[in-house]
Amino acid sequence: MSQLASLPKVKNPCRMQILYIVSLSHSLDKNNLQIQMRNIIICIKYLKTAMKKNLFITLFLLTSTAFAADAEFTIVIRDHRFEPSELTVPAGKKIKLLIENQDSTPEEFESYALNREKVVPGSSAATLYIGPLKAGRYPFFGDFNESTAKGIVIAQ
Repeated sequence: MSQLASLPKVKNPCRMQILYIVSLSHSLDKNNLQIQMRNIIICIKYLKTAMKKNLFITLFLLTSTAFAADAEFTIVIRDHRFEPSELTVPAGKKIKLLIENQDSTPEEFESYALNREKVVPGSSAATLYIGPLKAGRYPFFGDFNESTAKGIVIAQ
């Protein structure tokens, strides 16, 4: 928002549109945000050079926050069990899943429902990306300790 303060105080439809998008940037989906940004770029073609610079800086800041990193969740393997055994994640979002193995022996994170498997060596970590998921329940298990290492991802 500090970049917006540096914009000239003029009645300008592009400035109003930027203020509107910045205020809604976290609630707009990527497609709507891209359409709005294209509209702003069209307006920019008709503005003075000094204002163009400020608008491009604003667009850069807007895109860096709108397309922020994926949601990140951690599962810990301890005593041949997954903690938490139930992990609730947002439906429709790409998820970065960090699997931290605190046991000295390797474990394999496996899920037929998620179509993922990953061996995590003892005392190390691995990263998986899952989703976007539809709302539902997605079981997973540890292939090397199936009787104890069980869990479920719940997408809501």
